[in-house]
Amino acid sequence: MPKLLKKVIPSLLLAAIIALLSFGGCSSSYTPSTMPWTGAAPENLTQQQWQDIVSVTLEYFQHLDSYKVSVATSVSTDAAGGSNNWSRSLNTVVVGALNVTKEQGQMTKNVSVKMVGLGQTGEEQNAYRDTYVRDNWIYTTMPNSTGGLTWIKVKTSDELEGIFGYDTAEQQMQPLSLPAKIEYLKTEKVNNIDCYVLAITPNKNELATWFSQQDTGFSNTDWQNTVNDTDALKDFNYTCYVAKDSYWVMRMDVTAIVELTPEQVKVTSMGYEKISLTFNLSMMLYDHNVPSTISLPDGADIAIEHSSDIFLN
Repeated sequence: MPKLLKKVIPSLLLAAIIALLSFGGCSSSYTPSTMPWTGAAPENLTQQQWQDIVSVTLEYFQHLDSYKVSVATSVSTDAAGGSNNWSRSLNTVVVGALNVTKEQGQMTKNVSVKMVGLGQTGEEQNAYRDTYVRDNWIYTTMPNSTGGLTWIKVKTSDELEGIFGYDTAEQQMQPLSLPAKIEYLKTEKVNNIDCYVLAITPNKNELATWFSQQDTGFSNTDWQNTVNDTDALKDFNYTCYVAKDSYWVMRMDVTAIVELTPEQVKVTSMGYEKISLTFNLSMMLYDHNVPSTISLPDGADIAIEHSSDIFLN
């Protein structure tokens, strides 16, 4: 069953929230199995108490009925020192809504890319796609021979949900799973809601998974070993904003700087001396459990069925 549509999730201790968008279909009155104790001022809470709060935050997220999300991501890649030096700037904006209990969703994904080298001169290329999920189908449009757009539909799958951005929120939650350290920074309002601002130090396994899900231009990178290499991982900052009363995730900011060797990205034949990556990400979650219905736009009801191969190949 596609991840967006799964109705049963593993227990929190076993869930690394890798199964993207595999939220449970519990009601908005869901109560976690263990509620954290927060009788003390936040600056006096112990590490274990913060671990409990973050665990409940993830548990609530996995049981949301519905929510809306917006994510802006930029990834800059520079491959230097070889005969084919190149640099790439990739910017992605995903905005959407998910109704998990009704198995419905809508996502808009904008991507812009600039590349210099390997035959590219830095001209910006842009791509945009608006998609809808209903009844195990993904609906979107494709250009037709008359210059217009035709609605098509393809069966949902894990891979397609990733391509169209339906995995974005849970993908970026990866470092919250069993973090190595949590530091309380301050209390700040997000959308007029008081939030704990927490600096998260992920455990190495979840950090490696997070990096492997980002589009760096090098799909074969050995992230499991890379995250343990202090010469490679120059900087990583993950800040999470957790609502004080509801424990919902409201906002998340991530920055990272990585310098990789050709061996780590498995491109030794290209002659590169190093590959530098810079990540910047900001995610907002809102309208948690606000009742909603995702309706198909005009024309989508007569969408033409296609094979998913048109997006996967």
